[in-house]
Amino acid sequence: MHRPLDTSPPVYRYMKDALDRSVFQKSIPVLAVRVPARKTTTFLKSDLLKSYIMDIPKIRSVQWDPFGENDRRLVLLNVSEEDQSAELVGHKIELHYDYWTADDILQSILPEELLVGSPTGFSVTGHIAHMNLNREYLPYKKIIGQVILDKNPAIKTVVNKLDNIDNKFRFFKMELLAGEPNFVVEHHESNCRFLFDFSKVYWNSRLHTEHDRLVQQFNPEDVVADVFAGVGPFAIPAARKGCAVLANDLNPDSAHYLSKNIAINNVNDLVRASCEDGRDFIRNAVIRTIQNPFLPYSGPKLSRVKEKQLRRNIQTREQSTVHPTTEGFHSISTFPRKMVTQFVMNLPDSALEFLDAFRGILIAPGDTQAEICGIYTEMPLIHCYCFTRELEPHKAEVDIRQVGKGYLWRPSLTTHCDAEDNSSSLATSALKTVRNVVSAPESELKRWRRVFDANAKVIVNGEKFLDPENFVNAIAPRGDLTKIGRAQFAILFRVADASKRGLVSWEDFTVFETMLKRPDADYWIAFQYFDVDNSGTITFDEFKNVFTANVSTPVVPFDFDCDWVKLYLGKKNGTHVLGYNEFTQLMKGLQGERVRQAFKHLDTDQDGFIRPDQFKQIILEIAGHKLSDAVVERLPTLCTLTPGGRISYSEVVAFHNVVKGE
Repeated sequence: MHRPLDTSPPVYRYMKDALDRSVFQKSIPVLAVRVPARKTTTFLKSDLLKSYIMDIPKIRSVQWDPFGENDRRLVLLNVSEEDQSAELVGHKIELHYDYWTADDILQSILPEELLVGSPTGFSVTGHIAHMNLNREYLPYKKIIGQVILDKNPAIKTVVNKLDNIDNKFRFFKMELLAGEPNFVVEHHESNCRFLFDFSKVYWNSRLHTEHDRLVQQFNPEDVVADVFAGVGPFAIPAARKGCAVLANDLNPDSAHYLSKNIAINNVNDLVRASCEDGRDFIRNAVIRTIQNPFLPYSGPKLSRVKEKQLRRNIQTREQSTVHPTTEGFHSISTFPRKMVTQFVMNLPDSALEFLDAFRGILIAPGDTQAEICGIYTEMPLIHCYCFTRELEPHKAEVDIRQVGKGYLWRPSLTTHCDAEDNSSSLATSALKTVRNVVSAPESELKRWRRVFDANAKVIVNGEKFLDPENFVNAIAPRGDLTKIGRAQFAILFRVADASKRGLVSWEDFTVFETMLKRPDADYWIAFQYFDVDNSGTITFDEFKNVFTANVSTPVVPFDFDCDWVKLYLGKKNGTHVLGYNEFTQLMKGLQGERVRQAFKHLDTDQDGFIRPDQFKQIILEIAGHKLSDAVVERLPTLCTLTPGGRISYSEVVAFHNVVKGE
């Protein structure tokens, strides 16, 4: 008879500050069949024992016989007894610390009340793993950091973002949790290399999509003035495109690494770095460009190999009767670039406050004024990032106009929401987030208020809050929770807890309930849950870690290195990130990919069929929560349409689509 093998790590909840790896060991006695080495493959295909052969991650089912001759092998089983005609021997599987995942170890170390939502997600910048631990996990921060370091070979340093922020230079302070105290990283983005000290400058890898989106709007002939350039995430890619760039940052460390990155990426002739106040930079940008214009755009920049090849071609043609050409260096324009066409103000917290600096930038003394009038036939386009607390799009636009008027000299302000054109715009994510939210009628607000007041048991400074347990009480339906338990409803708490303080206020609860009225509520909630660091995008590591942590031990471990995942997230551990629209497409196909992988794994002889009991395994794992007990009981017979009781892949897919409602 079957004896389920318990491969979970031993539990040691006494750990808090120091990680003792040596205690994570486990011996699992199993039965094995001793067979001649030459017959091992034949034995593995035996119908008698095929379903009993051990199949657990990272453990080989065929081992050397430690007590036999070299011509013998042990085939490990996940059963306690078998047909006595076979020679059964005892064997032990030794599991050590390296066997278990980060989530496995944390589930064994952390207190039971912190197991749901254990923090294994992080963002990666160079060799640094950047975590954003919730308050309740801070007492265990060192040991959490050490586990993350141990389980991710490419990571050398683990840090946690602190609540406080440097007010002058606007970068988050952080603390070292584990690894080397080396914060100087080399990061790759948009085919550019960036070198910087992560502890002294602002960098967010999750803004990659927004950087690309804006740079794509630039024309190669443009002159771009980047007011808050940081280490160059906009400036360097724009220059690689052909743009001339004035790049500025008040932070001396940012300006230092900006200059280094200009040299590293070989755009010295296209980017001019400065370190000054943003207002001074805005006021002087127009005059500086006129007095010291950039060279004309001369077409796409050639690689060094193509440049050498072109020189050889020119030399060859000079020696012949053929007139030399400069193919590849064709000039788009022969006029120097004197006009600033774009201003970028990527400082959402305070960029609006700098709008007053644009007053009078096209006014200059003497002959310069006449030159300005001849050059500036139209005004530069200003990309000003900002925040708004308004949820309704039209109210948000009114709010931005009203705030912006306070910093402008003209009575009107035209606002443009980038999210209208590209759903991955992060600077205006608040507008994008609620664009489809349905306003709640007054009667619903009263009902929500009644539910909130009845369950809010925590009072802070006279204000009521829901803690995780009472939040579940407020939203979970009354009755049978055997299919979807309280733990699943508790996942939603992290989505509702917008402030990440471990409590949900009345305002948070209202936003959450309103969000549930969206037509795409399921996808939006999933997006919020997978977006561990609240950046507005999802990386490969976030997708893998959250998915793995929330799926019970599967029949078939999901292959994150499959081609399907690479289509959405690039190569394994790649840098591509998903915005909301891309994420919804991934989620729509995820269950289908799980079905495909499970069928392929169970179809061991690759004849295109599986057994009814294997069909039941797949459906229960992927869609069991949607089925009644009666349907579950009849699963092995529902799709047995083929003679011999075997089930094809198309039949599994068809049944799964029926369950999904497609």
